[in-house]
Amino acid sequence: MDVKAFVPAEDFELSKRFYTLLGCKLQHDSDKLAVFELGQSRFYLQDFYVREFAEQYMLHVSVEDVESWYQHAVNVLADFPVNKSDLPRVLGPPKLEPYGATVCYLLDPTGVLIHIAQFGD
Repeated sequence: MDVKAFVPAEDFELSKRFYTLLGCKLQHDSDKLAVFELGQSRFYLQDFYVREFAEQYMLHVSVEDVESWYQHAVNVLADFPVNKSDLPRVLGPPKLEPYGATVCYLLDPTGVLIHIAQFGD
């Protein structure tokens, strides 16, 4: 079985650039759809935007070293252009959540919330 998420993009080209710089590998690109790979997982970035949908959308990424990913995200976003909504942005340093993961949160250029999580041993 293979399950992939469809991620909305308000500015398709800007979102493709964001995910590429974040470390996702572009596997396929067309006018309205891009396929990205990160580790063993893939997702579809779509040239589609409805604000109410995008603001409720989340991606969860499990990693081995959340601190490294946090620093990487900070570095990527240091020179990345932000839009009128101050997106994309990192929402703060990693913190331990009640369910046992240390999580860094960031918002992509569309406002999709990304959880980058490291679970305890």
